[in-house]
Amino acid sequence: MKFLKKLTGDYNSTLYPYKSLSLISKRCNITVKLRTYSCNDLGISLTKTSKVEQKMRILQTIHRADISAFTWFVKYKHRETVVKIARTVSITADGPLYVFAGCVFLYLQHWDLAKLMALSFLLERICYKVFKRLFKRNRPPEAIPGFKSVVEPSDRFSFPSGHTSAAFMVTCIFTYFFPLIGLILIPWALCVGAARVVLGVHFPSDVFAGAAMGYGIFALFVTILF
Repeated sequence: MKFLKKLTGDYNSTLYPYKSLSLISKRCNITVKLRTYSCNDLGISLTKTSKVEQKMRILQTIHRADISAFTWFVKYKHRETVVKIARTVSITADGPLYVFAGCVFLYLQHWDLAKLMALSFLLERICYKVFKRLFKRNRPPEAIPGFKSVVEPSDRFSFPSGHTSAAFMVTCIFTYFFPLIGLILIPWALCVGAARVVLGVHFPSDVFAGAAMGYGIFALFVTILF
């Protein structure tokens, strides 16, 4: 699937899940004009133009892989059993259960774990909001014409996956204090990410970014606190 016909040609914003080509160019720290100018008019060298084209090709390759993986996942959304399982797994990663878990550890006076959870979730929510507004990536129903998700997402933008970031962060925290529980929580966190794609509310790259963010926040606070 092509999201760019050519570097300075027509652009279909519905195929690539970002608002516009100018927004994509900002993510790469480059400027792309939709009118044709000579290199002298733009004041840039052929080498710089080559770098622009190379970055665009990289974006296109990533997008193709993302769409291919997304298509493979969502083909299961027509299977009732798979959808039911995906819904259930996704619900287990909702916010209230984390609050309940935190309260349990406060009651048990496991202060180190409770403190790590509180600080990690505070930073995770901040990063989540900032990245959503920064990238403004459309969710699959808005990005792909005719596609409908199984569930209604909690907010407008897709990148990164908040459910996945929280699931991986909590998995890392609990596994740090109780290593054996990782045998259960690691597969669970992976299933949360897969469920969000199957339900049609995230692209695979959203899930990968969420997992990386969750682990990164955990690693940051473990290094600082312990």
